[in-house]
This record gives sequence, structure tokens and C-alpha cells, in this order.
Amino acid sequence: MKDDRDDVHQLFVYEQTSEKEKSARRALEDRIGDDLYKLDVREAIYLAGMQNLDDAESILREWGADI
Repeated sequence: MKDDRDDVHQLFVYEQTSEKEKSARRALEDRIGDDLYKLDVREAIYLAGMQNLDDAESILREWGADI
């Protein structure tokens, strides 16, 4: 699937976010029953965030976006 991707998005994350990503990837692999590429999991989670803006807003507010 990587060959179909034209855009590069460099992402710097907090250590806690990195740990949650690893945990989420393992959980998704368990659900799907197969190994998944980190790139695919990251993009799926990225899209899920765009489809759930209330959750993204909540996280931004926790980070102080409304101050």
C-alpha cells in the first residue's frame, strides 16, 4: 500500500503518544488476526481522528488549546 501514497507527513509526537500507538497497533493486529504495517495503522488512526473530531477537540483542549 505504501506505493499508492504520494504525500509525506512527518509527525513529531509525545513519548506517551508513541506508546499508545504501539499498543493500538498490537490491538488492531489481534482484532484483524494478521501483522500490520506501522504506516497503515498510523494512517488508519489518523483518518479515524478526522472522523471523530469531538475526540480530537477534547485532546486539544487537554493540551490547552482553549486557553
